[in-house]
Parts: sequence; C-alpha cells; structure tokens
Amino acid sequence: MAGNPVSQASKDMGLRMKNILKELGVTQETAAFKLGLAYQSSLNHYLAGRSEIPIDIVQKFSKIFNASLSTLMGEEEYRALDFTDPDVLIIIAAVDKYCAENKTQMSAEGKAEVLAHFFKQKEKSIEAIYAALSLLHRKNSELFVKDKTNNGAKK
Repeated sequence: MAGNPVSQASKDMGLRMKNILKELGVTQETAAFKLGLAYQSSLNHYLAGRSEIPIDIVQKFSKIFNASLSTLMGEEEYRALDFTDPDVLIIIAAVDKYCAENKTQMSAEGKAEVLAHFFKQKEKSIEAIYAALSLLHRKNSELFVKDKTNNGAKK
C-alpha cells in the first residue's frame, strides 16, 4: 500500500484499539461490521499501524466499545465495564425491564450505548434510566427491534 507514512500516534492508537478488542473478546470481523467498514482488512490495516485511522472510525470505536478518546490517545488506561459492579447491574436491570414491558429487544450497539452513557452519569436509579430509555426508544428506534419470541414476555 503506497502513500503517506502513518503517524506514530495512529500506530499507537491502532495498538490500543487492538488490545481493547482482545480484552473484550471481540474479533476484528465483528468489530469491522460494527464500525460499518466494508472490509475487515481496512480495520486490520488501522490496528496494525499500516493506515491512518480516520477520525470517524475513532469516534465510532469510542462509542461502540466504551473506550474514551483519552484512552484511545493513551492518556488514560482502558477500564472494561465490570459486570459485577452494582451500577452496571442496575443499568442492565433497567434495560431488561424496559424491553420486557415494551415487548422489544435492544441491539448490542444500543446496550453498549446505554451502558456507556449511564455509567458516566451520577443518577443510576432504575426509574431515571427507564425514563431515559423511553426517550431513547422514541428518538432512536433503530436501536430496538420488535421481540418475536413469546411476544416479549419473560419466561
């Protein structure tokens, strides 16, 4: 691949992104799909430091994989969500309750967005999260899909 040399900052960011995906257990194929890349090889080039990472890919990666821009730039360490953390469990419970009551399911991207957003908020009551989910559902209905299993009822 001929072209301009890749900056050291982009190479370093690619390595950090690769390590985050590894820590999360996400394949490059899955990550490329979630990032909207037509080819997995494009992501591979970014992660390996062979191509500059476009800013829109950095922003999407940050949002989808809950990695702050500061983390991607190497200013702070990556901290994966701890699914035993009471705050995370409250958020997950609110999402589950909302989806069950509205006979819907939330996409993986939607769940990641909700977790990333609410984990940073001070107010983590189920009621506050539930109200925000209702608003999110009205604004971003593509994050939700109609539940086809048992009409959304819990087993």
